[in-house]
Amino acid sequence: MLESGAIGKLEAAERLLKESIKMFFDRREVLATHAVAAAAHRILYDLCKARDKTTDLSYTLLDYHVITEERRKAWKKFISKQASFLKHADNDPGADWKFSEPLTHFILLDSTFLLNAIKKRYIP
Repeated sequence: MLESGAIGKLEAAERLLKESIKMFFDRREVLATHAVAAAAHRILYDLCKARDKTTDLSYTLLDYHVITEERRKAWKKFISKQASFLKHADNDPGADWKFSEPLTHFILLDSTFLLNAIKKRYIP
């Protein structure tokens, strides 16, 4: 339902996540699902880092503890580039992207963990 009015980042991220989960299980367009999931994930990751400095993010997609410190920057760039490709045609109008659908699975899963870290509950 289309609603107008103010919305906070947490509510926006939760709504995006819920919708992307529905899209995923309804087997909707994979790029649209990925774009919505990635948007929710980025908001939740940023909120989690900003709100609760005590949350252990070492098990999250972007800060996974088994990735060495030397490789973590490249890993974060790889994950971010996947989402940025669909948002920023002005940066690289002729570029192609090798899409990996399993990445969407991990983004959705990680987003539920991030939301739980913020709200202390899983979404239904």
